[in-house]
Amino acid sequence: MQQAIDQFRDNIARVRMLGGLYVTIRALVTPAIDLDDLLRTQIVLAVSALDHLVHELCRLGMAEAIQGKRPQTSATLKFTIPLAVGIDVAGGGDLMALVDGEIRRINGFKSFQAPDKISEAVRLYSDKPLWPAVALHFSESADAVKKRLA
Repeated sequence: MQQAIDQFRDNIARVRMLGGLYVTIRALVTPAIDLDDLLRTQIVLAVSALDHLVHELCRLGMAEAIQGKRPQTSATLKFTIPLAVGIDVAGGGDLMALVDGEIRRINGFKSFQAPDKISEAVRLYSDKPLWPAVALHFSESADAVKKRLA
C-alpha cells in the first residue's frame, strides 16, 4: 500500500508544480494572456490523483484481505467475481492475478471522487469508519471534511 501512497504524493507534487509554473509565467507575461487553463489543469490532476489513490488502495487492500493479511469485510465477501475466474483457477490459473484483473475491470469504470464513493471503496477492505478517522487528522468534523472534498 505504501507504493500507492508514494505515487499519490508524487502526483500531488506535480500538481503543486503546476501552481508554481502558473505563478512564474504570470509574473513574466501581460494579463492579456489567459493562464486559467493551468489552474483548471491543476484541479483536474488533483482530483485524478485522489481517484487513482483510492483505486489502488482498494485493489491492494482487497488483495491483502483475500490473502489473509487483513480481516475480510462484509463488502469484500459480497464483491462479485465472474464464474470464469473460478474456472480459470480450477484450470491452474493464478488466483491473485485473476482476482486482481477482475477488481481492475469491475472498478475500472467507477469514479472514486465523491466522499460516499470513496468510503464505499474503502469498505471493500476495511471496516474502520473512514471519515471520522480522516477528520481526526485534520482536527475537523467528519461532515466538514466531506464538505471540503465535495
